[in-house]
Amino acid sequence: MPAGRGPLTVTALTRPGTYETVDTIAVLNVDLDLPWSAVSTATEPIVLGDLPVDRCGMVIGDAVALDSWIGFIHERPPVNGLADLMIWGKGDTEAWAQFDVPPIPALWNDHQHGWLDLSIDTAHERKAAINRWAAAHGHYQHLASVFPHSHHHLGWRAGWQHPLGAGVIEVAGCPILCITWTPIELQRFTGGGAYGQAYPLTLEPVGGKAVLRWAIPPDEDIAEPDAHARSIIDAIFVKVRDGQVTNRPFYAAIGVTLDGDKDVLGLWAGSGGEGAKFWMSVLTDLRNRGVKDVFFLVCGLKGLPEVVTNVWPQTIVQTCIIHLIPQHVPADLAPVLGRTQTRHHTDLHRGQRHHGQGRARRPRREVGQWVSGCDPVVGQRLERVHPVPGL
Repeated sequence: MPAGRGPLTVTALTRPGTYETVDTIAVLNVDLDLPWSAVSTATEPIVLGDLPVDRCGMVIGDAVALDSWIGFIHERPPVNGLADLMIWGKGDTEAWAQFDVPPIPALWNDHQHGWLDLSIDTAHERKAAINRWAAAHGHYQHLASVFPHSHHHLGWRAGWQHPLGAGVIEVAGCPILCITWTPIELQRFTGGGAYGQAYPLTLEPVGGKAVLRWAIPPDEDIAEPDAHARSIIDAIFVKVRDGQVTNRPFYAAIGVTLDGDKDVLGLWAGSGGEGAKFWMSVLTDLRNRGVKDVFFLVCGLKGLPEVVTNVWPQTIVQTCIIHLIPQHVPADLAPVLGRTQTRHHTDLHRGQRHHGQGRARRPRREVGQWVSGCDPVVGQRLERVHPVPGL
């Protein structure tokens, strides 16, 4: 996009947020510092395309300078040799006191603590010490996280004190405007283009000058997912390397609509000790993002069934069949499991999932018919859990 040779003026029109009473961006205007006649002979706005809201944020700046942009750093060194260390998670308040961790001022998160602008080696040394202490005291073992200084991180940090999350950093000698959306407001932008969540970018004449404009409609104009006949929430354990290799659960929520379509509603990384409070935040997040009702929720996770009706009062909870077998199969069906596939080994959601998989599938077929018969004894054992008919 052509532009004048000097710094460009970027302005924003705001409106109240969808879920909070904070201002959020409704329209972005970039004054290109050029007369309209220099870019077009037409008198009407020119539609350049559609632009979605990226969860990682937005940058506006010189195209040549952005060729030098460094986003997420893995093995590469920081752009300035420095890093930030932040502490959050279960046990964070105890860690703040134990290690005398200072607060980090930020408009969006007044509970943020850590150290800024440490050398990369010092940051990793402190992280290792804090996480060892956390694991020894039964806290979240990844309390401390290191954020090497990439341009993406520095741009995010530059907006901490701005009400719209906007800040300016320098890349290749040019000022770059970085915009980060508030975590709460991002909840309405998870559908992407499939749900009409991409918005027109236009070039318009304003007062005889060329202006680049991007407008985000209010929430009531956004298409929302339909109600889901069934939602399935479960976890898979993944080995994660963060200083040391640990098994961490990653939770997935899958929704099945009334038309039979499947939607991935979200993914969450856990620590393994999630309870009712964690699941209440997950289900509230799903509801705020457009899942207005769920008929059946299939799960086998601790703490989840207790909070479902607080979000969707009429939802029926069903236990996943893999969790149902070892808990409720009577002793006289134990031979079906085979000599080596004992009852506690049928939990296929853990590390032994690939061991004896063929033998574990056979009892699922044979026992499934017995469970689906709605035997009164099974019904008493399951209490609030409803077996799936015809499973």
